[in-house]
Formats: sequence, structure tokens, C-alpha cells
Amino acid sequence: DTILYVGRLNGPKKPGLLVEAFARARLPEHVRLVLVGSGEELPRLQRWVADKGLSKRVELPGHVHNHGLLRELYGRAFCAVSPGYVGLGAIQAFSMGVPLVLADAEPHAPEREACREGENTVYFKAGDADALAAGLERMWAEREPWLARRRELAKWTARHYSVETMVEGFVEAIDGLRTHHLVEV
Repeated sequence: DTILYVGRLNGPKKPGLLVEAFARARLPEHVRLVLVGSGEELPRLQRWVADKGLSKRVELPGHVHNHGLLRELYGRAFCAVSPGYVGLGAIQAFSMGVPLVLADAEPHAPEREACREGENTVYFKAGDADALAAGLERMWAEREPWLARRRELAKWTARHYSVETMVEGFVEAIDGLRTHHLVEV
């Protein structure tokens, strides 16, 4: 019953857009938004949530260091959201088996290549609170099929984005350079 954001609370990440979209979304009253993180936007978000009467539905617990608590938060989430720039947060969500709602046109980090519409991601028009609200509504409406695929998504992520997989890629690249260099000599 939770929509989860984990990341810095700053301008490029656009957490304010997420709070605005959540306020607009037609979701059941028991659905919660949890924004995990700290940053310059936190005081403004706290005021906005209070002013809009959303204090019972929006939680701002600050930065969470405890991996067990993060795992618990992801376990309650039917989706994660990146309303602005995304990086490793996408891989973290996928590794927990949680699909992502993601802005389509932001200066994302290379991890964006892991985000695949309909497989692990639902895209929305960047900067558009109504489009993001529609994405949240879609994820809620389609939550059962997404939940049924959580284990599959976590396994896919472990296969393609684990430390071991990244090291294999580096080794292959180095071996390729060695081979290329030996051919030219």
C-alpha cells in the first residue's frame, strides 16, 4: 500500500513534483507515500505536506542507513518513483523486486538503460504532475501483476546488475583491450 521514493531531496531529483502528483492522484485513502532521504528540499516538503493536510498519508523519515529497514520499506511498496534524475536508485528498486515510475526525459545516469517500459518501469512525461499522477494510478491499478513478478525482477537484476556481473564486464573490456593491442603490435 506504499509508493516509495529513496534518494536525495534536492532540485534535480524533483521530490516536490512527486508530492504534488500524489496529492492529485485518485488513490485509496490508505495508500501512503514515503520519501526516504535528506537534502535541501526537506523543510519545504514538510511544510507543503502539512499545509495540504497530507501528514497522515505522506511520511518523510529522513535518511535511512539500515538496510533491513530499507528492505522492509521496499517490501511494503507496490512501486518506487523517480520523479527527476535517476541513478542507482533504479537498480536498488529492481533488486528488491519493485517496479519504477520514471520521468521519460531527464538527464539520467547510465543505470537508466536497465529501465524497460512494461517490464520493470512505467514512464511519465517529465515535469508533468498530472502525468505522474496517472502513472501512480496505473501502478495501483496494475499492482497485482507487478507483485506477482517481484521475485522474477529481483533475479533478473541480480543476473544483470550484480557486482560480479559488473566485474565480469570490466574483465571482458580489459581482455578486449589486451587482444586489440596484441593484434596491432
